[in-house]
Amino acid sequence: MNYQDKTKEELIQELNKLREIAEKSEERWRFALEESGQGVWDWNIQTNEVFFSRSCKEMLGFEDHEMENYLDAWHRRIHADDLRQVLNELERHVKGETSIYQAEYRIRCKDGSYKWISGRGKIMTRGEKGKPVRMVGVHIDITDHVRREEALRESENKFRALAEKSDVGIFLLQERSFCYINQKFADIHEYKIEEILYDKKPKDFIHPEDLPDLKAKTLKTLSGDIDAFHHEFRIITGTGMVKTVEVYYSGTIYEGKPALIGTVLDVTQRRILENRYLQAQKMEVIGLLTGGIAHDYNNILTSIIGYATLLKMRIPEKDKNSIHITHILESAEKAADLTRSLLSLSRRQPLQLQKQKISKSIRESEKLIKSLLVGKIKFEVAIHDDITVMADTTQINVMLINLAKNAREVMPKGGRFRIEVRAAEIDAKFIQEYGYGKDGKYAEITISDSGVGMDKDTLVKIFQPFYLAKTVGVASGLTLSTVYAIVKQHHGYINADSEPGKGTTFRIYLPSQEPSADKPKEPVSEVKAGKETILLAEDYDEVRFLLKEVLENSGYQVVDAANGEEAIQKFAEMPDEIDLAVLDVMMPKKNGKEVFDAIRVIKPDIKVLFASGYTGDVALLEDIQKSDAAFLPKPLKPETFLIKVREMLDRT
Repeated sequence: MNYQDKTKEELIQELNKLREIAEKSEERWRFALEESGQGVWDWNIQTNEVFFSRSCKEMLGFEDHEMENYLDAWHRRIHADDLRQVLNELERHVKGETSIYQAEYRIRCKDGSYKWISGRGKIMTRGEKGKPVRMVGVHIDITDHVRREEALRESENKFRALAEKSDVGIFLLQERSFCYINQKFADIHEYKIEEILYDKKPKDFIHPEDLPDLKAKTLKTLSGDIDAFHHEFRIITGTGMVKTVEVYYSGTIYEGKPALIGTVLDVTQRRILENRYLQAQKMEVIGLLTGGIAHDYNNILTSIIGYATLLKMRIPEKDKNSIHITHILESAEKAADLTRSLLSLSRRQPLQLQKQKISKSIRESEKLIKSLLVGKIKFEVAIHDDITVMADTTQINVMLINLAKNAREVMPKGGRFRIEVRAAEIDAKFIQEYGYGKDGKYAEITISDSGVGMDKDTLVKIFQPFYLAKTVGVASGLTLSTVYAIVKQHHGYINADSEPGKGTTFRIYLPSQEPSADKPKEPVSEVKAGKETILLAEDYDEVRFLLKEVLENSGYQVVDAANGEEAIQKFAEMPDEIDLAVLDVMMPKKNGKEVFDAIRVIKPDIKVLFASGYTGDVALLEDIQKSDAAFLPKPLKPETFLIKVREMLDRT
């Protein structure tokens, strides 16, 4: 049956049914939207009337009857800064320029506050010539969503501000590429940010020797086997510099994929300082050990040198035993040199610093160095600039001889050993590169050999006491550590460069001084006899017996004491008769300092000569040295001892 066969009543009845179905359908979707919290609006474009659902009004705080059903009633409440954008989007959709209308804006509630609304709608009916008739849409309260976004944005801005001003490098790594790095990260690696983000991967920085271990730990972190990771390794920067960095990172999820987020700290300077501190601690331990040994050892040497000297004086020069005594004395002198090296190592050997041309010490060492470098070793010296320095000639000689000994050991088949001197300057760039130094002018002493060289692991250990390696030399476990100690005693610096097969170069920097006018040489003192009375306080029996005999042979009267208390007691018994007190610094019961204080109370003008085999005791004598007391280091030679005694007695 078609519509033409139906009566008018039937058609009206059917139309009413369709209208009822449509109304129920519209009622259902409105109910669904209302219950979901979305406000529904239905705009009759021709009359400008708008149906606002209950939810639409309630989200702004209005009752159903409190809000007019006209479009202007809604628009008047839109924030002034957002109104133009809303009207533009609405107009574009009405003109058919967009398939759907949508806008996000702020709207004023009944209480005067503002909420963020997401408005969406669509033209549902168009009349003749496409003229819009009806538009239906929804309003969704997105205030909480907008606030969360604003909080997240603020948090991101704070993080970015902190990250960019941070003193540590920050990075986000995903699939072996950097998603984010801050400026400090780029600075540490000495690249631009864009170079790292677009062109570099972690393996491009990491030192090849450290890469395998780092890869294994990174994989464990990404897989979740390790929650967080801390590692220290070396990197090679954009300028080719090797740095030590400390990295902390942990696994995270970024854009739905596993990633690593972490920090990088440049600890190069810290490690240099720590190594120096450890080296200083080692030197302190060695110093305490060598200082104690030197005290007894120098007493023994004093006895050997003294009695051998007395014996040599009593036999004819042509006696066949004379040469044996000479050998004993020469060996004792070598032993004394070894003791001085030990004390230099421990920095307990007091320096006799004098302003002098550096060439003086080098020229004095040449003959002995040549005798050491036997075989096919060519020895060269080049003084480009003869710089004035404050130096102890003996210690500089020891330093150069030790370096020559080391070079000899690493050139068994011959080679070249060269000493060069030139003016140099330590500046900020030098200090940054080496991690030490003080601005100023220096004498740069370069000592190089063409030996077997050494690798980097060996190079960092060469100044450690008792460190021995074939590529360093086997002459003595103290050779290079003694050199290091002497340089430090002169307030200087030393570094070394070497590669396997390419020899080794040491560069020593000693502070330069303004030249001074040459002084005439003082005449050599002669040993003179005397008749004065001398108090001799020495706890080491052999040394006391020796010095007493030496003094008595020269005409002096000797009152001897084996400890500090005995020395004070004997001095108190005859203060007016005693002209000079010779005191060992380290004695039982009362040390030399305590004896000095006691006898000066009894006789304030008593002349005092201190002697010690342990020069660390000099710290004990700081206030004494400010007075007229004198000091002689052991081992003592009879001739030197007698000259000093006479010098003290002749003082006015």
